[in-house]
Amino acid sequence: MANPFSFDELATGDLQDALVALDNEQRKLREFQDAVKEASTTVRSKDRMISATFDGRGELTELKFHSTRYREMAPAELANAIVTVLAEGRGKALAGMAELNGAPKIPGVDFAELASGKADLDKVMGALLGPLFGGTPSEQDKSTEG
Repeated sequence: MANPFSFDELATGDLQDALVALDNEQRKLREFQDAVKEASTTVRSKDRMISATFDGRGELTELKFHSTRYREMAPAELANAIVTVLAEGRGKALAGMAELNGAPKIPGVDFAELASGKADLDKVMGALLGPLFGGTPSEQDKSTEG
């Protein structure tokens, strides 16, 4: 008895287009991840005393004091100066991800949230796969809620 199912049929039409689109999106995400690995952001405090360097994911990789002035600061003042430069640097590093050359532009995906681990993976997958299967990112968001 002949098998009515044929793998050749899977390689035609909409499914093939969907697989090609999925492959393209995966390639774009790999390129984006490579660019994030290479990215670096350094910020310096207004008084030029502290600098902080962040990787492409917004993680602190280096903190430097460029003078000994910090020794004379009140603890709260020093803490505030450190927190301020860290917040500014991390924000710039995460904002820079979307501007990376070759970064994929996917509606419904917030790259700062994705890189910081705060993204809802169901929504990310919905944004990626929804258009492939006839939905829109907004419809996918609704289907993952509640």
